[in-house]
Amino acid sequence: MEKKSLLTFLRQDIELFDNLARLPDARTKPAIPLAAVLGAVALMPLFVLKSFLALDREARGPLLKRVLGSRRRIVASDSTILRVLGSLEPEKVQDVLLTTVATLDRQGVFRAPLIDGGRPYRIGIVDGSTMKNHDVVVFDLHGVVDAPALILESKGHGFEYATALSGIGTLKAKLGALMPDIIMGDGLYFNEPIAREIRSQGAHFLFKVTTAPEWRQVLSDALFDMKAHRLYPRYRQAASGYDSRRLCSWEIETAAATYAGVPVSVAFVTEHYQKDPRRQPSSFWLITSALDLSLAELREAGHVRWHIENDVFKRLSHLTGTKHFKCKGNGEFRCFLMLVSAMTAAIDAYISILRRSPAEWKEFLDGIKPTLVNIIFRLRLVAAALD
Repeated sequence: MEKKSLLTFLRQDIELFDNLARLPDARTKPAIPLAAVLGAVALMPLFVLKSFLALDREARGPLLKRVLGSRRRIVASDSTILRVLGSLEPEKVQDVLLTTVATLDRQGVFRAPLIDGGRPYRIGIVDGSTMKNHDVVVFDLHGVVDAPALILESKGHGFEYATALSGIGTLKAKLGALMPDIIMGDGLYFNEPIAREIRSQGAHFLFKVTTAPEWRQVLSDALFDMKAHRLYPRYRQAASGYDSRRLCSWEIETAAATYAGVPVSVAFVTEHYQKDPRRQPSSFWLITSALDLSLAELREAGHVRWHIENDVFKRLSHLTGTKHFKCKGNGEFRCFLMLVSAMTAAIDAYISILRRSPAEWKEFLDGIKPTLVNIIFRLRLVAAALD
């Protein structure tokens, strides 16, 4: 990759600030350009700012002014930011997020194999989260990096399923070429309406559940078949191995079934972790309509489901304090969440591109321990130096 700073990547490659400038401004006589206000909010992950008050303080410093090209005493106050976020149309901001993700997709970061040497897949993960007093449902695109592509407002924790079901029905129209090959969900989404809606969108479903098999007919039937196949090993479909990354031995056994009117593979996975006796053993069920997945890929897919928790929700909370972030309205919080999600996805994509060149990555790290906060801090320093 041609040596360029993160800011050049944001401005020229994905044109994030230009896209923000095109949003409609409801203010009649704006003294501060809309792109400067929204750009400041979007840059919160890069500065690890966890409140608008912290952003207010940073907006008075030279670095943020330089990044945004502002010559004002302050880029924008916290009260101005809140007013601007409240005046935005969330669907317009959603379009900016989708445009950003689509541009990042050209870098090949949203398609990756589940195992070494395997076929690359574009994977989607759906899950809900409560952030302070705001409930959202997020559709994450998983590949080399993770990026929330669609963020929906939920009326409350009990409305997550209904929000997700209606959102899945619009995925193909909104995502277009970004439509995943496989959409994953946890036990909440393991039901026929969700499965049928995913198939109607042209994607395969994969559910990971820890439900006892007697509570689900398709699981109890699969368990019966597995026990029968153990008596006749020639008909048994099973595999085992050792995961050197997670330090666990694993076994997987599958059975064929029908669910939501389509043929599916039902798998039971058992894992034994060496360094954590409390997890002995760890087991879960997988149900998928993607019949071309190998047993090793199927097991790995069960772990991929956690990426929305670890690489989206926890990362956003770590960088911008979303779990404790409170806005007056759900609309302005959703706009804030989409802006910082676009920036976080861009930062992750930029880091993944740097990693493609070991020499360039080593030069960038310059001896620091590659933790998330250290990398973010280093990005900020390098961006200021090369800008």
